[in-house]
Amino acid sequence: MRSKARTAYRCTECGAEHPKWSGRCDICGEWNTLVEEIVAARPATAAGRARAARPSLASNGSAVAATRLGDLRASDTPRWTTGIDEFDFVLGGGIVPGSMVLIGGEPGIGKSTLLAMLARQAACDVVVLPSTWEGFGNPSLESVTHRRPLVIARYPVAEELAAFGFEWFPPDAMAKLDDWLTNPDPDLLERNLAVARAHFSLDDLADRIGAVLPPL
Repeated sequence: MRSKARTAYRCTECGAEHPKWSGRCDICGEWNTLVEEIVAARPATAAGRARAARPSLASNGSAVAATRLGDLRASDTPRWTTGIDEFDFVLGGGIVPGSMVLIGGEPGIGKSTLLAMLARQAACDVVVLPSTWEGFGNPSLESVTHRRPLVIARYPVAEELAAFGFEWFPPDAMAKLDDWLTNPDPDLLERNLAVARAHFSLDDLADRIGAVLPPL
């Protein structure tokens, strides 16, 4: 017995398969490149039909009954509240210890600003920036303004900022960070903040912009 053949739409540019026709390929972005084709069905074998009919098994070999979504109950997993109500709401009440949260978005939308706010509100011990490239100032300056030590990778913008006098921890010298966390030096945070105020104050922004732009 054979399964019923199905229709698909394939992009002539990148070869991506789509379940229905569209004016634009979602993968490569080209327009009017989807063409209809019949996808050959694979013969249904006896082994395949047996696997489909077989119930799921628990680790002890017993059958596992399906649970309706309406019957599911939230667990009592402890969570860390960040102090930002909207963020905690999205995460179901706060951050689950040991979990990982992916924060994405377009450049400049405020990802690093949000993370800097979380660092301040949640009173984190250190901000770690495992990036090889960031735009000028974000989020290194934001960690400085919130008085948080920073572990930062070496990339061109970070080196330009460090030239102003910022003191950060390189990712290949964790012993120095461990020593600092064991015996915190508040003066380091205050020195970084003073550098940020001296060179990156918003009060001087208009004068700095006026110095590089021609008069209107």
